[in-house]
Amino acid sequence: MDDEVVQAVEKVKEEWDETYAQTQTRVKSIEEYGKGTEEEGNSLQRLNGLAQDGLALLRSLQFRLDLLAPQMPTQEDVQSAQLLFKSWKDQYQSLHLGLRNANLQAKANIRKKSQSGEGTSFRWWRRIDNTQTQFASMYSLHCHFFSELSFMFKYLAISFRSSFVIQTMRWKEVRACLQLLMNLRGVLKKAESEYKGHRSFIAVSDSQPSINHATP
Repeated sequence: MDDEVVQAVEKVKEEWDETYAQTQTRVKSIEEYGKGTEEEGNSLQRLNGLAQDGLALLRSLQFRLDLLAPQMPTQEDVQSAQLLFKSWKDQYQSLHLGLRNANLQAKANIRKKSQSGEGTSFRWWRRIDNTQTQFASMYSLHCHFFSELSFMFKYLAISFRSSFVIQTMRWKEVRACLQLLMNLRGVLKKAESEYKGHRSFIAVSDSQPSINHATP
């Protein structure tokens, strides 16, 4: 159980690092959008869709860590995971703000390029790419949904298994206590029987008359 939780946390950490780096790269691409020829490969809407997918996955990973942190094997591990969760929360907010600023910069770049007469073909390509972007975003959201569903089923299975183990341990403790009480009851009955036997013997001895043998 403990090993499974630790492994799950490590996997979440790896996925966070990878997703955070990818999302940072996409935010940077959005910020540079309209300055050069990078828009020929990706539209602004597509880049924003990918960045939003990254942010959604980061939120999901925060949720996973928040669920797993209290299940860590030691109190030190629990505190470490909780501190990491707070750090991730700050990183997410910073990245979210960075995406907003990057879009403002991209719009400024596009406006400047349009004023210079280079934006006609640029806007035409963006309209053509809209349908492809929508399908890509829908597919990505479906993947995230099924990933979260799979994680929740696994988490519930671990929780049920943990509850079953705890209940089994408690039942064993109760059964041991009952066995101890039964043993004590047997000992008390035996002691009571011996005590009554001694009392009966003493009572009989006291009731017998003393015989004085007279000397002739």
